[in-house]
Amino acid sequence: MLKIIIVGAGGFAGAVLRYLTTLFVTYFFPNPLIPLGTLAVNITGSFLMGAASGYMIFHSVLPENLRYLLITGFLGAFTTYSTFSLESFFLFKENNLSVMILYIFLHLFLGIGAVVSGYYLMRAF
Repeated sequence: MLKIIIVGAGGFAGAVLRYLTTLFVTYFFPNPLIPLGTLAVNITGSFLMGAASGYMIFHSVLPENLRYLLITGFLGAFTTYSTFSLESFFLFKENNLSVMILYIFLHLFLGIGAVVSGYYLMRAF
């Protein structure tokens, strides 16, 4: 039961920060070609996931409850793969195939790059 509460607390914080990040990005880029709020959240979440994994491998394993709070709860709710999938579908449905391909390309390559960057950054600390 404690693990469920810990995951839930992390999920609450991650979901709220996801919402606030999307509002922030939308405020500064009100009419983007692609949904930049989702892209920003996914790239940031990928970097943080890579950093957490790198820290655990290069330094020490995070305490179990902290892993549940940060990785499963916070990052699980913060990243928005399901939203990314829905937005990609709507771009396709609206006959914006080239924009959809750009959007998917940016998420995949920037996301993987962010994981790699976060992972190896933790080796330096």
